[in-house]
Amino acid sequence: QFQLSAVVAEFAEILRKSEFAKENSLEGVVGEATRISKGLGESDDVKEFVDLVGKAHKLHSGGVK
Repeated sequence: QFQLSAVVAEFAEILRKSEFAKENSLEGVVGEATRISKGLGESDDVKEFVDLVGKAHKLHSGGVK
């Protein structure tokens, strides 16, 4: 649960363009969120977060029109 909380906080910092997140990327958050979701099982909240991060990554990289 702690790792998930850390990734959620990282995602928020990236979205608000915080100076603390300069070295981080949405791609990295997608990878970490996916990895963590496998360890936490079938939680709907975690699945929803992984989907949300994936959508944000696609929007940021111009993948959704």
